[in-house]
Amino acid sequence: MSKFYLKPAVLSVAMVLLTACQHTPDLTVAPTTTSVIPPSAKAFFDETSPSATAKAQFTKAINEYLLKERHTVSTHYSQVMPLYADDSPNKNADPFWGSFVKVQEFQRNHQDINHQPYRTESEYLDEGMSDDVAMVDLPYLRYNDQDDRSTVGRTVAMTDDTYLQVNHQINGLVQATNETISDLDDEILSAIAARRVSEKDETGKNILSSLNQLKKEHDAEHNELKKSAQGYQIQDLNDTKACLGDYETGVRELLKKSISASDEQTVQLLYQNYTVCTVGYGLNKTITPATYIANGYTEHHLNVTKDLLACQKQAIQGQRALRASGRTYANDDKAYLDNYVDFAKCAGEHLGVDDEIVDFESAKYATYPMRNVRDYGEFDEYHTRVDKYQGLSGWLQAYRDMKQYGQNTDSKPNDELSVLNRFGIYGSMMASMLDYIKQTPEQLTAKNLYQYNNTTITSLSHHNPANRQATILWSLDFESPTARQSAQLPIQTDFGTGVVNADVSALLPLAAAIVPKYAPLPKDVPNGQMYFKAPHELAQKIPSHVIYDAISRGVVVAIKELDSESFTPVAGQDDFAKQIRASHTIKIHLGTQQMGEMYATIAKMVVQDLNAYVDANPDIYPDIIATKNDKNKGIKKGEHTADTVKKAIKDFATLTMAHRSSDVGGLLQAIEGFLPFSMNTASYVYLSADGKLLGSQSVMELRDELHDYRLKNITQTRHDKAFFDSHVLSGQFYQAFSEPTSVDGVALIKSSVDDYRFKKTAQSVRQEYAFSLDAVSNDDTSNVSNLCMQNTDNITETANDDVRQMAEAFKQKECSTRQYK
Repeated sequence: MSKFYLKPAVLSVAMVLLTACQHTPDLTVAPTTTSVIPPSAKAFFDETSPSATAKAQFTKAINEYLLKERHTVSTHYSQVMPLYADDSPNKNADPFWGSFVKVQEFQRNHQDINHQPYRTESEYLDEGMSDDVAMVDLPYLRYNDQDDRSTVGRTVAMTDDTYLQVNHQINGLVQATNETISDLDDEILSAIAARRVSEKDETGKNILSSLNQLKKEHDAEHNELKKSAQGYQIQDLNDTKACLGDYETGVRELLKKSISASDEQTVQLLYQNYTVCTVGYGLNKTITPATYIANGYTEHHLNVTKDLLACQKQAIQGQRALRASGRTYANDDKAYLDNYVDFAKCAGEHLGVDDEIVDFESAKYATYPMRNVRDYGEFDEYHTRVDKYQGLSGWLQAYRDMKQYGQNTDSKPNDELSVLNRFGIYGSMMASMLDYIKQTPEQLTAKNLYQYNNTTITSLSHHNPANRQATILWSLDFESPTARQSAQLPIQTDFGTGVVNADVSALLPLAAAIVPKYAPLPKDVPNGQMYFKAPHELAQKIPSHVIYDAISRGVVVAIKELDSESFTPVAGQDDFAKQIRASHTIKIHLGTQQMGEMYATIAKMVVQDLNAYVDANPDIYPDIIATKNDKNKGIKKGEHTADTVKKAIKDFATLTMAHRSSDVGGLLQAIEGFLPFSMNTASYVYLSADGKLLGSQSVMELRDELHDYRLKNITQTRHDKAFFDSHVLSGQFYQAFSEPTSVDGVALIKSSVDDYRFKKTAQSVRQEYAFSLDAVSNDDTSNVSNLCMQNTDNITETANDDVRQMAEAFKQKECSTRQYK
């Protein structure tokens, strides 16, 4: 028993003993005020440990920080480095998911070693060519008929339209005959299930009449096709005619005797023997070059097919030998059954069927795979190829073989690794890709030298909680010995009114490159500024000020609910702490679990406040009253439906009540376990002697297993108004929104979207006009005129003036050019 289970068991026994003592009248237990827990451990229970104290200090500091007006400067730096050092035991190892992908691909390639097509079309047609001899049109031979020369040439059989057309017609004749006989078999079985049937009663006569009609139609088409048939086509036509003749003879023999429900198996046996006869056509077709080349059948597949044909030929000879000796389905059906079972045993041996074949039902089951000529030949080969790598030991063997394959350069000509090497990059595409995209140390060094060492991202921000306003200036700067570039993006957000102002000057060239028609010119955007505001009704239903307040409170609540051990006081002062004159440093380490919990807690606070806002303002979320029936949505006229936004908020509130924040954290952590990258975040928070927040350093490391590197991003943040004002970008920050913004960005985007939608509508209407007018007879002038008017009316309610003008012009052109009688 593990310690995990032993400890609760001991405690349970102790509780039982204590309970027993309480019920003993002569025993008095005096209460005690002492504890076996020492003060060093008790601090962790009483939340007075160094980590708990650090958490309390940070929570108090961040709460005060969020409530006051603040100016912040943040600078971001990045570097990439190899994921593992050269002497690390993980240096040449693959992550498990990468090994899994590579092994899966290796297994597929291994399975394909013996699955190479027997021939390709170019190999087949070019076989008779040589450097000094003109192309020889070799005979077109089936796989089991390599010595027969009485057939057409390869060029005719593979490319001649007449020959191919006859092939298609023979195939259609066989399929049609098979379907008719299948229906006729069902008719006979249904008839004998109800009564005895013979050739003299009405039912029997109808069956024979249907059979005569089928034979007559079959013979007529057979004779017509035989006029242009060549080579194997003549043999196929004769074989299928013989199969139909055997079935017809069997039916006549049974009806002459008269049959009932007790003869059901005999009727089924007759039909199964017909399928044995006609399956020869399918088998012969499989081993015909045009078929096995087009389907990429392997030599193994063709060998199995050849063996099945031998079984089929023996079965047909056995059936006809029985008839020649005077035995029929009517007087000796057991002999025909024994012949069918023998065929099934022969076929089952080549199909890899392990079940014992002893009767009619087991014989039917054994021969069923023959109906799918694509798969039956692969049955035993599949297990031969795959069993080697089954289970955990098989996976490890596949991994070892894969590694050997990757290191193998001198394999013998005939071994499997040599065959795999012939696949080249296409045989191991995924493995090659995973190895190719890995970043070498030299590539990472170059990326640092030419990109990250020269790039800085800076943000200046000003928050005014009293007015629920935030202004931020993002600056991307690249400076190298030969180039200097800088781009700024100022954004101002007013959560009280739900308005966002942005200086889009840096984005205008990008917009012009992507959608040049809709990109505004600099003259259309004074100072490069736009404002974005949601429609009043939507802004009222999704109040930004409520969301802002909820997030501010949610951050503090989320931090309070984190484990204290995520907060660690740091002894000593680093260089950044000295720069900002901090007295205390606290390290906060947040993994995916903790980040997920924080996000979930903040989301819960937001939806909680939105839900309360909905309940307090019912007039903003009125019910929708249906003006007409909508059967598709189950809505009736006059029915009340909850406001869409209100319903969404209520549904979100219900969803957040269905889980805890830790559930979200656990889910994100589980997802990260499957992803080829992971992220670790640690922050160093700096406090003054009186507990004020002075700044922070955040260290975010992205471990990219896919590219085999880790990206580390350092963000240094200072909460200092004096430092803010002395920054080189502060002047641009204060001037960014010194003038009012007059360009409505939402309206600009909406006009572009509307223009595109209207054009699509106009195009649809033009197509509808053309289709409708073409569908109306030119003889009916009134119908055409009425249709033109109807189309004009239909467009008036759905499009703007430009669309109506375009549609009207097209209508007049189309209608005026029609010639009416």
